[in-house]
Amino acid sequence: FPTLIVFFACLPIYAAVSVGDNALNWLDWIAFAVVSGAILIETVADLQLHAFLPNRKEGEIMQTGLWKYSRHPNYFFEWVLWIGYIFIGWQAPLGPWLLLIPVILYLFLSKITGVPFVEARKLEASGEEYKSYIQQTNSFFPGLPKNQN
Repeated sequence: FPTLIVFFACLPIYAAVSVGDNALNWLDWIAFAVVSGAILIETVADLQLHAFLPNRKEGEIMQTGLWKYSRHPNYFFEWVLWIGYIFIGWQAPLGPWLLLIPVILYLFLSKITGVPFVEARKLEASGEEYKSYIQQTNSFFPGLPKNQN
């Protein structure tokens, strides 16, 4: 599955290089901003998790920082990163077809490869605490916690 995801995600780059010799334009700068921002925020999510893991108690769940707003902020911002590449290939003859990429990647990350496997492992390891976290926190798309006191 990861190879298939990378194949679909790289289609915008293929579309961009197949157009010919063009100078950078405003879509390229949007792509740069989206991709850079996604990498930065995904890195923050990963750093928050890596800082939490060595000191956690058995069964404890990361519920602070970006992890307060999404159970998988790293997957979400990985998805955003690949959306940024659409701007690179948009001007290619079949550029609008690239809009299928976020749909395909979302389905893979949230339904097939990423989220289901991680959540199954966390439910085994953390049980009730993770069930509570599931009820309070969005899975993929960040949002405010559902049960704020």
